[in-house]
Amino acid sequence: MTIEQFKQFLTHAGIDYSTWGVGATKTVEDLYMEFTQGETIFECSMAGLIRVVSVAVVTVNVGNLVLKETKQVFANGSTRSRDMPGSVSEKFKLGEDPYEAGFRGLQEELGIPIEGFIFNGELRINSSDPRLSRSYPGLMSRYRNYDFIVIMKSDFFQESGYMEDDGKKRTFFEWRHSMIS
Repeated sequence: MTIEQFKQFLTHAGIDYSTWGVGATKTVEDLYMEFTQGETIFECSMAGLIRVVSVAVVTVNVGNLVLKETKQVFANGSTRSRDMPGSVSEKFKLGEDPYEAGFRGLQEELGIPIEGFIFNGELRINSSDPRLSRSYPGLMSRYRNYDFIVIMKSDFFQESGYMEDDGKKRTFFEWRHSMIS
């Protein structure tokens, strides 16, 4: 499917993407990339088109600290505050399992290899009801989250936190005191 065919698919489904790419929203080309890379699938329901995304949600702990994604700063200067359930959230690519997606996310977003973490051995799965996407206004999205916890090895701990720059946005991660000790 070409980008033009993809745009026709969205238009036919009643999705207006004309405001996408403004402020902290993503572009129709971003959604096309998610689709072609297998990160997003679509379901048709009585309520309309629903974007379905499987996400590895990894919580990173060190002692009584938990790493939190605090904000994203886009190339156009827009800022999006973040209050994510885990430390790193990574969409599955086609054929990945939760662990592959999660550890890939840790490496991409924090720059830390898989050897820098100890897996705690528990995986929780939950699925959200469809809701409007913040990234793609007007598009309903359902998230299938696969949650797990890792302990970061002390060799990789940076008290100041971490920052990922993917060329489109900078994402900031800071340490917070955990509610559970």
